[in-house]
Amino acid sequence: YSLRDAPDNMHRMDSSYWNALVIGHTDKLEFIAAPEELADRSLPDTRQLGRLLRFIRSIYPLTILDFGRCYSAAALESLPEMDVMYLLVTQDLLTLENARDFIRTAEERGKGADRIKVLVNKVPARQKPDLDGLETYLGSRPAGVFSSDTEALYETWSEGRPLGSDSVLGRQLGALAQSILTQDAEDAEARQSESKGSAPKSA
Repeated sequence: YSLRDAPDNMHRMDSSYWNALVIGHTDKLEFIAAPEELADRSLPDTRQLGRLLRFIRSIYPLTILDFGRCYSAAALESLPEMDVMYLLVTQDLLTLENARDFIRTAEERGKGADRIKVLVNKVPARQKPDLDGLETYLGSRPAGVFSSDTEALYETWSEGRPLGSDSVLGRQLGALAQSILTQDAEDAEARQSESKGSAPKSA
């Protein structure tokens, strides 16, 4: 099964059906695969996709969804259902133009462009990106910078292990993951405080 099966079957979606679609990796991590035919560009109905995202968020404390390498309509329509969307860019002009167009489209359609955070990838070790210039061009200041570390990536790939904290890129990715977990915990605490504050007081 893949993520393509889920929106098409929202009429029968419940915890039992969802558990048949996902694969458990550990007791704290489950995932659902991308469609096997990566060339398949057919998009699910945006309303069904929105219902699916709301369902997923109701059963997991934290969800990460990968929309792939293209700035798709599905990603844009899903933005209101997200707390944060990370837009991964490099410093080549075409990628930056696409990212700027995506952010502007989100702003024009009122999709919650303020939820978009830009991450700059593949930055040479001895080069510092012009964050001020990127903010001016994109309309959003980059929230993270990731080094180009092909040697560390090749080693981990050839050894069949995850990228660890013994490399610069590994530490940068670890910091991003920690910031996501920290923000999620803070959001959960805020929601809990709000629910307590809105609860009716007993006499």
